[in-house]
Amino acid sequence: MRYGVPDSSDTSLTSNQISFYSFSDSDAMTDRLPDQDVNMERETSSGLVLLPPELWSKNYLIYGSGVLSEATLAHPARVAEIFAAIQNSPAPVSAFNNPITSTSSNLLPRPAPPRITPYDGTPNNLRAFCSQLINQIQDSEGHFPTEISKVRFAYQCLGSGALIKMRSPFRCLEDTNIPQEIVTLDQFIKALKQRCQDPALLDKAISMEGDA
Repeated sequence: MRYGVPDSSDTSLTSNQISFYSFSDSDAMTDRLPDQDVNMERETSSGLVLLPPELWSKNYLIYGSGVLSEATLAHPARVAEIFAAIQNSPAPVSAFNNPITSTSSNLLPRPAPPRITPYDGTPNNLRAFCSQLINQIQDSEGHFPTEISKVRFAYQCLGSGALIKMRSPFRCLEDTNIPQEIVTLDQFIKALKQRCQDPALLDKAISMEGDA
């Protein structure tokens, strides 16, 4: 604060009538309340409006431009509380520490193999059916762990015409109380050929054997 000097042209002024002049900053000092916090004025002058303290978070304090310094001035206890909670929080569990246990393939249901065209029992389609049946079983070998499972699948591929011809030798596949006559795929195909083979081919084979 700087004091002014009295006007020298007027010598009649007394010491009580001397006028004093001061800089503008002295006016600002007289306008400030005695108990006003300087930090509050700094926060107001920055123009930054903070969220309510209960909405603060670590990311808000760290990544907000100028937020951390202003929040520390306004509510240091709240800032300390947030960072203390971060340090005390448990570390996230890594996925590598808890590998997922793979389910055994033996427990997974096996998909049913694609169905083939049912055999109608005619001699003309017998060879094509047998070839298709064998290829299907070989391609889905994992689905047929035993010979009897192959036989039961082959039996399901018979149409009504073939079932009429084959029902007698295949009764064991329908009724488990009947002793099984056919237990392998080879036996199944042989029995199928005996009942559904083209008679003309059989006659031709017999005649060729007789000529020999």
